[in-house]
Amino acid sequence: MKIKKILIALVAAACAAVTSVSCDKSETETSPVISLVGNRLVSTSAAEYSFTLEFTVEGGDGASKVACTSESDWIAISELTDFSYSCTVAENQTSEDRSGTVVLSLDGAESVNVTVLQSANAAYKTDPNLKFTFGVSNMTPYSATFEVSPSNPDSYYYFGLDTYSNYSTYTSDAEYVEARIANLQSIIDSYIAEGQEMSFADIVSKGYQSGTSSSFSPETEYILLAFDLSQIGKSSGNLSYYKFTTPAYPESSTDFQIFVDDIGNVTVSPGEHIGKYVIDVASWDLWFSFDTPLAAAEDFLEWVADSDYSLSTFLYEGSKTVSYYNPSASSGNISTGIYVAYAFGTDGLNVTSGVSYQIFSFTEPE
Repeated sequence: MKIKKILIALVAAACAAVTSVSCDKSETETSPVISLVGNRLVSTSAAEYSFTLEFTVEGGDGASKVACTSESDWIAISELTDFSYSCTVAENQTSEDRSGTVVLSLDGAESVNVTVLQSANAAYKTDPNLKFTFGVSNMTPYSATFEVSPSNPDSYYYFGLDTYSNYSTYTSDAEYVEARIANLQSIIDSYIAEGQEMSFADIVSKGYQSGTSSSFSPETEYILLAFDLSQIGKSSGNLSYYKFTTPAYPESSTDFQIFVDDIGNVTVSPGEHIGKYVIDVASWDLWFSFDTPLAAAEDFLEWVADSDYSLSTFLYEGSKTVSYYNPSASSGNISTGIYVAYAFGTDGLNVTSGVSYQIFSFTEPE
């Protein structure tokens, strides 16, 4: 009897052991497993980008849902279905590459990590290796055509003009670039203060650029300059420039003496050898849009020939005073500004003498 009891106890213990193993095996079989549909690595450019994470779940009780999270604030996540999430990667508005992780998790299951790699935004990068080729042509005392060509057509940069004397006041190129950027920032701030949109993105350039400037002075040293500059106003501080000197403007001919008084009267006294001659007044901008005084005089004759005016209207002999300010006149009046009074001899078709000119400022009476 005692032996029988022992056998029964052994059988019971064995059953208990079998039951325990059976339970452990059941729990292992029902543990949930998350399986990702697709790759665990997402690479994208700096632009905003959206992708979908799809997955399956095997095992588990089905009562819990898979969560999708990320610690990166530039990755937004929204649920699509019980087995998919939408992930939106914000535009990378920095000059650095960045990486983040999207995590799929479920109680009792091993988490699935998806790595997101996003490239830096080229618009915000500086380029310390950027070089420039410059060209200055069609130079006059007051104007010139310029060209700027960067070594990397995809890099952003700033170009401009300055007097060499101002550039020389700085102790280094980096200091000059810093001051130039500060000046650009003040311009941007002034636009914003007036309610207008403005940023460095509106100032920087890319690729080959050319243009014409008419703001020079004769016999002055200038630099055509350029440096890398991102759309958020960052630069490596490396400056390139081309130095040039504007030519002298031809002096006024001694064939005429010209005097202008405070009320707009122009008095011209021609030399003894001068017969008929023209008197006219041009604005500063018009006069110095011509390379030489002779070019301005020839353009005047062409203008008269193509107009309804008669050249005799502008022809004089001997000393003459002509008023260019008459408040009662409906046209032909000068107003406050800078002008050039000039005179030249003509046979009706050609300029037959030197061109004399006098620059003057006029303030219209109140």
